[in-house]
Amino acid sequence: MINFWGHSGRISEKAGNAALFFGQKILDFIFPPLCVLCDSTVYSGNRLLCENCRRKLPGISKPLLSAEELIHPPDPPIWFDKTLALFEYNSDVQKLIHLCKYKNMPKFSLYFGELLGQAILQQPELNDVDMLVPVPLHISRYRERGYNQSAELAKTISKIMGAPVYKNILKRTNYTPPQAGLKREERVKNLLGAFTVKDSTKIKDSCVAVVDDVMTTGTTVNECARVLRAAGAKRVVILSVTRIE
Repeated sequence: MINFWGHSGRISEKAGNAALFFGQKILDFIFPPLCVLCDSTVYSGNRLLCENCRRKLPGISKPLLSAEELIHPPDPPIWFDKTLALFEYNSDVQKLIHLCKYKNMPKFSLYFGELLGQAILQQPELNDVDMLVPVPLHISRYRERGYNQSAELAKTISKIMGAPVYKNILKRTNYTPPQAGLKREERVKNLLGAFTVKDSTKIKDSCVAVVDDVMTTGTTVNECARVLRAAGAKRVVILSVTRIE
């Protein structure tokens, strides 16, 4: 019989981790994890998507773009310099973002965050990023969800590329209606005065990467970039899972 217990009467951390690992293996054998997109059995380690669905996610043709290269740039003036995204926006990506954002499945933030972190390391133009700043939620919306998916993305990106996360630098001061469904001019008006910078000393002369899940018209991240630049940021880049083109 294996003795998991030390002299203190507590289960050792190594033995406890082993027990959890084998327990998960038994559960996976009895109840194999299913792909959230097609319901087929998942054999890979991420336990979220099958290999076929992962391969079918539409990688974006040119991940890193300058603001001037965007097909649908936000209304000028544009306050950010570059944008990096992983995927085009289709129904599968939309479903994954929805699960991450509204269905309490933060594992997708881990999955996408790892991919974004690796993508950043492959872009020499982003090697001067000093910090990661997630797009904040209003406190009321945060209480509804219990987490900020952009902050979860930023935490995982940070572990891979090393820049620290400052999740309290930007504050959302206004509770704004969702941007989806609004016309371009309505989006701009909706976000006026929505964000403030809490501590400008930390971002002065820095390259700030703003992290969000979806970049549609760019209105939200552009307003974030505007207040960051006004507070002294030298450069602002946008990191997102998907960018609508």
